[in-house]
Amino acid sequence: MAEESVAEMTWEAAQEAFGAPDAQEVFALRAEMVDFRIHLPEAAGPEAVAAGAEVLEATWSLSAAQNRTIWFIQRGGTWQHLLHQDWDKGTEY
Repeated sequence: MAEESVAEMTWEAAQEAFGAPDAQEVFALRAEMVDFRIHLPEAAGPEAVAAGAEVLEATWSLSAAQNRTIWFIQRGGTWQHLLHQDWDKGTEY
């Protein structure tokens, strides 16, 4: 799947493309995020950070060696793509 198509996905489109995620979590966006979430505040923008916008994080297994995590943010009543990252299984942050 092309990178640009992942970047345009809604939550519903991601579930259609990848199925049910292996893991998912909803959390409030903060100015300081840790580990692999460190780039979320910059991607969301200062207004979303100040508002403590909710972020939906979902992770799918792409293969025996690799996962994909996509973060979505609520915009216009829909979970819209915020950022995504493919990473090797077993990676420690």
